[in-house]
Amino acid sequence: MSDSDSTTEPPTISEFFDLTHDAGTIEKSFVADNTTEKYIKGLINFQIWLYFHHREVLEEDVITKMEIEESLDKVENVRPKKKSRYVRKKMRQNDDDYLNMKNLRALCKKMLESVKAPAYEGDIRHRSPIRLTGENSLTYEIIRQYMMLEKKVVLLDKDCVDDYAKSVKNENQVGEEHMHDEKVKVLVQQSISSYQHIRSFIKYLYRATGVSCPLEISNKLSTFIAGKKRVIRKEKQNLGLTITEGKKALSKEGYHLFAKYFFTSSQPEHAFAHLFLVLDWCLMKRAENCVNAQINHIYFRHDALVFEFAKSKGHQKGEDHVGPWHLFANPTDPYICPVLSLSRYLATNIDVMKGDMPLFEGTSQYDRYIGIFEKACVALEPELKKLGYQAGDLGTHSNRKGVATLIASGSTVSPPIAPLCIRAGWVLGGARDKYIFRENAGDMYVGRCASGLDQLSKEFAISPPYFDLSHLKGTEKLLTTRRIWSFLKERIMHYDAMRSETLHLVFMCFATLCFHFSFLKETIHENASLRVSPLFRDIPEDIRTLSVVKHPWNKTEDTPQFSGIPPHVLHLAEMEALRNEIITLRANLKNDIETIMNDRGFATANFNTEQIIAAVTKKQDEAFENLLKKAKLTELADIGTEEEQEQHKYCFDEEIVTTLFDDVVDLTNDEQALKTVQQNKQKTEIMKKRKFTVGLQRGKLTPLPPNFSFPFMTLEQLIFNWCLGNVEENVPPYCTLVRGYLNHDKRLAAKLSMM
Repeated sequence: MSDSDSTTEPPTISEFFDLTHDAGTIEKSFVADNTTEKYIKGLINFQIWLYFHHREVLEEDVITKMEIEESLDKVENVRPKKKSRYVRKKMRQNDDDYLNMKNLRALCKKMLESVKAPAYEGDIRHRSPIRLTGENSLTYEIIRQYMMLEKKVVLLDKDCVDDYAKSVKNENQVGEEHMHDEKVKVLVQQSISSYQHIRSFIKYLYRATGVSCPLEISNKLSTFIAGKKRVIRKEKQNLGLTITEGKKALSKEGYHLFAKYFFTSSQPEHAFAHLFLVLDWCLMKRAENCVNAQINHIYFRHDALVFEFAKSKGHQKGEDHVGPWHLFANPTDPYICPVLSLSRYLATNIDVMKGDMPLFEGTSQYDRYIGIFEKACVALEPELKKLGYQAGDLGTHSNRKGVATLIASGSTVSPPIAPLCIRAGWVLGGARDKYIFRENAGDMYVGRCASGLDQLSKEFAISPPYFDLSHLKGTEKLLTTRRIWSFLKERIMHYDAMRSETLHLVFMCFATLCFHFSFLKETIHENASLRVSPLFRDIPEDIRTLSVVKHPWNKTEDTPQFSGIPPHVLHLAEMEALRNEIITLRANLKNDIETIMNDRGFATANFNTEQIIAAVTKKQDEAFENLLKKAKLTELADIGTEEEQEQHKYCFDEEIVTTLFDDVVDLTNDEQALKTVQQNKQKTEIMKKRKFTVGLQRGKLTPLPPNFSFPFMTLEQLIFNWCLGNVEENVPPYCTLVRGYLNHDKRLAAKLSMM
């Protein structure tokens, strides 16, 4: 056989479904997709501004096309429901000229999204609607003029405005037209990020078209922005404006407030928002990373919940930043426990478990979370004010700022700054990025801190909830393990198709649900979807009791391996173990001494007195029993134990659920959550006290046993059954019966009427 005959030809492309990108798309992927969208929006506003103020910078064919679209907008002559930011702040036209510019904006978007580098070597055409090279090309002066339009309106005291105007030699006077509610409407500089954004999308346009940005423009823009920084700082200092830019850092108290609000809410979407909030905090990632989380990239390793990501903002290509990133359970504070939040979400979204899909299905999940978060800020406005937050102070970036600040500076034993920055995706800069890399130990310590565990407490070294079967031996242990897995298999539709790592993840999440079962029953809203989840309802009590948490001083052979525990916490754990041994030794020593002394009869007069009293009491009881027998009162004497007595009486009380807040109007979120907890506790207690069960007979629920009939009764027996019924026979008091319970025999209804 020849070599040509033995060689297998490579498969043709047509045999496969091709999901790869074309070369043009790859060339334009030098920045993230969401960043590109932001740059395109900025360039649209910039191109329209050039069309109205500097047409010479636009290409001839572009001007012609924009004139056509502008005429279409004028023909439609429809006012926008909400004026765009560009129309409000850039064009400054008369009120009569505000037009809906959707056609013009759509054209600009199409042009800017299709920009690309020269098609072939020697081609100088850059494919951009804005002239970047040659005569009448874009200049620094034009960009600066556009930047100067970036201003915002604030309300300030008149005296403050006059003093600052004098300090900057502004001779304008404050007039009546400037006043609003005894305040002056003042134009001040936008935040520095607004000007940096303009510079970024200008440089993006140059790079996307393959044209080098002129050094003069680049240097002058840097100088202009540096000057803007100083002017903005001066305005903030002298006018008393907010010093910090962007969103404020969310404190741990604020984080707990949002987490509790979402956790106890009745709205189904708040289960998603709670998990998103907790992951955003504990992972310390940008919200986009949480959106792109894949169920196949989430698993349990020892005592840690592990996430992996393909890239981050500081590492767009994904190198050295895939993870793993460790999260840890916080059984001491269920509201902010990431493992419990994930367990609740998976229990109500079982389809996600089958794998090969995002953790959060659907498009625009980031926008969905922002909308829910903003509504929560409005609902929690009174509580947020007490924490020092006003409307607009908080956003998705507030989580990262808050958790990073808490971990880095919230304790005197905080983790090193390097693993914190690496976890958050922040570039260390310079040689540090070449010589300092991610390691598990540092990330685990940061992960434990982010989960809300107290770094100064021995509880920092707590395990996640897990099924502990160490007290069982041999066959019993195997059968119990098989029973747990059988329960999961019966409740999960895609069990056989799930990956092994996902199965282990679900197993640990199920243990978490069992451990927090009582807390969830009392805390979550009565209409929460978790209550009807097949992974939560009807969990056998003997399975629930197997889920426990342990510490290093009381761990068993089944306890997951501990990780991320710093040395000072290990010392606290050893001290706790030594303390427990001393307490046990003291108790055993006392008991051993007392036992030996009692056995040998070596005691004081109190010991002899107790023996004498016990002997006399015994003789007295025997004499009393003999007396009862002689008087034939044995039946009265044999009244049974307290438990037996309780079974022979029944009080048919009305079941009413009452709380301390029933008469309170306009409950706060904390009061509403407390009211829900009290209601759930009372419901559970009422259900435990019920004596009767119901069954299905002829399609209707009835408490009566099958083929029930009224027995022959004396008057005394009738009164007894009419008021108390028969608990052992599951017959409620006759006074509570209705005709519907007696449909199997019409004569019984007549007898009930006679009674």
